[in-house]
Amino acid sequence: MPAPRSSLVFLVPEADPLVGRLRLAHDPAARAGLDAHVTLLFPFVPPESIDGAVLRRLEDQFARDPEISGDVELRFDRLARFPDGVSYLALADEAVKSKIRALAKAWPEYPPYEGRFPDSVPHLTVAHGDDEVLASAEVALASALPLVVTVRFASLIIEDDAGRWLEQTRFALHQ
Repeated sequence: MPAPRSSLVFLVPEADPLVGRLRLAHDPAARAGLDAHVTLLFPFVPPESIDGAVLRRLEDQFARDPEISGDVELRFDRLARFPDGVSYLALADEAVKSKIRALAKAWPEYPPYEGRFPDSVPHLTVAHGDDEVLASAEVALASALPLVVTVRFASLIIEDDAGRWLEQTRFALHQ
């Protein structure tokens, strides 16, 4: 099994009634305990390197850095797909993308998705699968959009040795 990892995310529990069953059936991350979320930085600092200094730096950035702090309204207005067989709720605006860019600049050693996607798309994953699985998920969700939620904190989540994801710390997005 690979070494445990960490990630910074916006948890979106308001989406669970809408996407929870689909995610459990078709998203390995959901089966590993990761609730509905929008990823900010993944992979992030290796869990064994997360110490008080890292946590204080994150707390300060989320509370005080004007590019990173501040509550965020997430407006999921449509369903979309990535070419690798992933269906997701797409965001209507650029606010999250701006925060991701600022975090990536502040933590250059941890670019989003290891830099594999030069223009990463913030999203909430619904399902992994073939066209039939994705189409079925999209039909089930189409009439429920838009979904609008306000996020007031970011979460540092840690993967344990068994591959389960657990929230370690929340960071308020304002003082």
